[in-house]
Amino acid sequence: MLVWGEIPVIAGRSMQDDLRMGIDIEAFNKAAIPALEALTGLLARGAADFAPAPADRRPFLVGWGMVAALHRQAAAVVTLHSKGLGYEAAPNRRLMVEYVAKLQWLVRDGENAVDSMNMAFKYEHSKLRKAADDGGYQYDVDAANAVRDAVLPSNPADTYNGTSNLLKHLGGGRV
Repeated sequence: MLVWGEIPVIAGRSMQDDLRMGIDIEAFNKAAIPALEALTGLLARGAADFAPAPADRRPFLVGWGMVAALHRQAAAVVTLHSKGLGYEAAPNRRLMVEYVAKLQWLVRDGENAVDSMNMAFKYEHSKLRKAADDGGYQYDVDAANAVRDAVLPSNPADTYNGTSNLLKHLGGGRV
């Protein structure tokens, strides 16, 4: 038996996993796999069949990308759990919660949510660029400048880029 901090780990599965999850992981994975396969088929067909009118397309396209990312995280969680590595899937589960919350935000606030997400991306990109500069890393300067120079409108929804603020705004996930 391995010990991860103070948590005993047997075959990649910690006792903490068993205490937190009162579900049968094998049964859960069996149920998740057909849903993931159906979503894979949907994503493979592409967004064109589902795209709304051009005026409403920006939130849809951002949401489509998030659904694809959510799909990959769910597949990773199922794979990790099936290998007895449920504890190691925690970061993937956290990302799934964030993607679902952001999808709900897109449904509620549409363009404002997209603008706010872009504002957050611009901020994160500036931190990444500074770290790359400080470390002497090479990158596409023109692309980095385009992000830096983008003029993005600010709006009250910007506060929802913080996950805890977003979850409060969503009110428990009710759309």
